[in-house]
Amino acid sequence: MTETSQRDYSALECFRPYVLVNSGAGNKVKKRIWELTLEECQIRARVFETSDGDDHRILTLKLGKVVLPLDRIQPQCSRLRVPRGEVMRMRAKLLEAVRSGVFDEELLAAREAQRRD
Repeated sequence: MTETSQRDYSALECFRPYVLVNSGAGNKVKKRIWELTLEECQIRARVFETSDGDDHRILTLKLGKVVLPLDRIQPQCSRLRVPRGEVMRMRAKLLEAVRSGVFDEELLAAREAQRRD
C-alpha cells in the first residue's frame, strides 16, 4: 500500500464498528397493500401520533392510507386520545393487539379498500 492509501484506510477505520451490510439492497420487491397476507398486514400496521394540546396525543391505527376503526374498543371509535405520559405504553398495547389478531377483520377490510382494479 502506498502512503496515501494507508492514510485513507486509517481515516476510514473509525467507521468499521458502524458498518451495515445490506446485500439485498435494491433487489427488494415491494408488494402493494392489497397483495399482502394477513400476517404482513399485521406487521405493516402503524400507529400515528398527533398533538392534541400540551397534555394529550391522538393515536391513529392505520394500514397504508386507511384509518382502521377501533369499534372493538368502543363503537364509532377511530382514534384514541391519550395522556402524554401514557403514549408509549398505549402505542405498544395497540400494536400488540394488532399482532395478536384482535383487529384482523379491520386489517382485511383496509387491505381490500386499497385494491386498485
